[in-house]
Amino acid sequence: MSSDGAPLPVEQEFEYPEYWHGKLDERRDKSHSGFGIWSFALALVCDAGIAALIIVAGFMEASNPGGIDETSTEAIVLGLALFAAIAANFVALGLGIAGIAQSDKKKAFAILGIVFSSVGLVIFALLFMLGSSLE
Repeated sequence: MSSDGAPLPVEQEFEYPEYWHGKLDERRDKSHSGFGIWSFALALVCDAGIAALIIVAGFMEASNPGGIDETSTEAIVLGLALFAAIAANFVALGLGIAGIAQSDKKKAFAILGIVFSSVGLVIFALLFMLGSSLE
């Protein structure tokens, strides 16, 4: 606003300090890493899949009086799907690391992919250790 209270024209309303001009153009030109975007998306899907599979396993355990028959087809498919989701979560972690290694790209999605895949892997490991200690 000017001193008399009238609004300034849009191009004069705010100007960045001189030392910002190069940095703003540099940040504007960068795009998000494809590896980072895939890492983030895959980590979210894997974490949701692992949670769903653990919930299904809990329902299967609770619905049978003797627990899950470990040699049944359902239990084998459930276990294979769980390990496939864990393997895909490791792939998401690797994609996130590759996304961070790209110096000419933004790193936000790569960092989020690493965080979500790591959290999912740590939670699964803790649940696995808890389950094996209860037997």
